Amino acid sequence: MIYFYAIIFGIVQGLTEFFPVSSSGHLLIAHKLFPVFTDDIAVTFDVALHLSTLFVILFFYGKDFLKYCRSFYRAPDIADRRIGWMILFATLPAAFVGYFLEDIIVGTTRELFLVATMLILGGLFFIIVERWGKRAVPFEHLTKTQAFLIGCAQAVALIPGVSRSGSTIIAGMALRLKRDAATHFSFLLAVPIIALAGAKRLVDLFMGAPLTLEQILVFLIGFATAAGVGALCIQYLIEHVKTKTFLPFAVYRIALGVLLFGFIFFQK
Repeated sequence: MIYFYAIIFGIVQGLTEFFPVSSSGHLLIAHKLFPVFTDDIAVTFDVALHLSTLFVILFFYGKDFLKYCRSFYRAPDIADRRIGWMILFATLPAAFVGYFLEDIIVGTTRELFLVATMLILGGLFFIIVERWGKRAVPFEHLTKTQAFLIGCAQAVALIPGVSRSGSTIIAGMALRLKRDAATHFSFLLAVPIIALAGAKRLVDLFMGAPLTLEQILVFLIGFATAAGVGALCIQYLIEHVKTKTFLPFAVYRIALGVLLFGFIFFQK
């Protein structure tokens, strides 16, 4: 059964990492419904699932990301180097918060009440930026200050229920980025922050007790499932944002948040 649950968790991760509905929030809900992992293994398993979606992002955006990285040390294209700096500035807040405060955040925010609250607030913010945001600017025109502000939004997404993609897309659209531009920049930002978080967790893992063969198989099954489902979802979202709004995701977030509040209330 543990392998079956690994597939379920992988599907949850793949479906919710790229859609702006909070994969960490959905994984927390899944862990509450199916408490098959101890707390420390659950956190490590979730990081493994997030690393799988990193590979998906690199498949779709790896050439772009590599181009911006190379612009720092090769004969530069000025525009590429500028975007590289924007990615760096936007990565700093989440890297700082994740390195120094991750243990505190993980230990104090894994509650369904908070997840429900963040889901609803995120849905309302999406409605606001879709209704009143002036989406006219490509992400190439971001300033350093604007990139840093989007990075701050990414740092807030360490709280389950916020959504990393959701918070950065909302911030980007609030700063007048076009919908598809905000989505593109959000995915570029995901590369360094997911890689850094995964590397930190892997170091912690290797310094702790070694994984059993069964745990390794569970991680690999979840990893492969999340990557496969995630590839389909990111491809869909890339096409979706070209012509359609984020309102369906906003409605879903609010509805799920309300359902969670009902679940919490009736549990008491």
